[in-house]
Amino acid sequence: MPDEQTQELISQLSHRKLAFVRRLLRAHEVPVSGTRDKLVERLNDAVDEGQITPDAILALLNELDAWGKQRVKLARFEPRFLNPYRNEAEVRARLREAGMEHLLGREGIDLNPPKVLTPMRIGYVHRDGKRLLQIVAAKTRFVDRPETDLPELNVEGVAVAEGEIVDGIVYKPFRRERQKVISFAEVDLGTGFVMISTTLKYRVNYRPEFDELLALVEGVVPLRSANPILLFRAVHEIKQLSHDEVRIYSRKAESPTGGSVDLRSHSSKTDLRLDPALLRADNLFGNEDCVHCNCRWQPGSELVEEVHTHVFAPAGEVSVLGQVTEASARHVLQRIRALN
Repeated sequence: MPDEQTQELISQLSHRKLAFVRRLLRAHEVPVSGTRDKLVERLNDAVDEGQITPDAILALLNELDAWGKQRVKLARFEPRFLNPYRNEAEVRARLREAGMEHLLGREGIDLNPPKVLTPMRIGYVHRDGKRLLQIVAAKTRFVDRPETDLPELNVEGVAVAEGEIVDGIVYKPFRRERQKVISFAEVDLGTGFVMISTTLKYRVNYRPEFDELLALVEGVVPLRSANPILLFRAVHEIKQLSHDEVRIYSRKAESPTGGSVDLRSHSSKTDLRLDPALLRADNLFGNEDCVHCNCRWQPGSELVEEVHTHVFAPAGEVSVLGQVTEASARHVLQRIRALN
């Protein structure tokens, strides 16, 4: 039986990430059918037998915690803000002043982070000819999810069916779950491009989530000074792409006087551009009028899985819905940037 920490790794990986557990097992020629409990059992056995290492599980968990199910803000620094980061020595000096030098080069993220956002690791990395400054922070929050498996509730000793109204109160059960929140910033020290990300939270205003990270790293990099990249052109250009590359479920346009029009396909599986009436209506609006696009990027030669995104033009933000790999999320975000 794996040690306690490895069991916690497996527990977190198998919670709402079963597709990736199956992918990991399949890569090591381990059967992938069965329930969550069966998959956990097989993963435990694979660790015991040395087929899969705890480090491999940890690396996958860290990737999936940070990428997918995320809200991303795109921005850019003016060149003058990059002057203090010309090389690793200058980056280290900046971190020393901020009291975070010990995080430079640190690997991993705490399995159970504190309740307040806490810096976990900082990287100065070279990738594809770019110099990147990466700052990763984490916290724990609790979210309430609807519970559908309870036949009845017990309120003050009285059985109450789900949805029953007692004294004007509708009783509906929720299960409180622990959620690991990963917030990170990545700055291209050559071009000034900035990507700020935080874990999705259902129906939430993300400004406080982003502000929390911005305040945390202010002594290292002044993210508040980065200019948002408005995505109006990207929202327009997505409509010009082929159905094979992207399927558009809905678009939203706003008039100069503040009115709005939502165009939505009859099915999330159907591109709204295939509906002639919706397409005619959409063509009435100019590039600057369309403020939101809900679309699914289709697998192809460079993308191995479908990626569902919401693009918010005025905010310069993109939501990546559903669990996907870092490579897939990066590919789609880069595609949106290129279109813009």
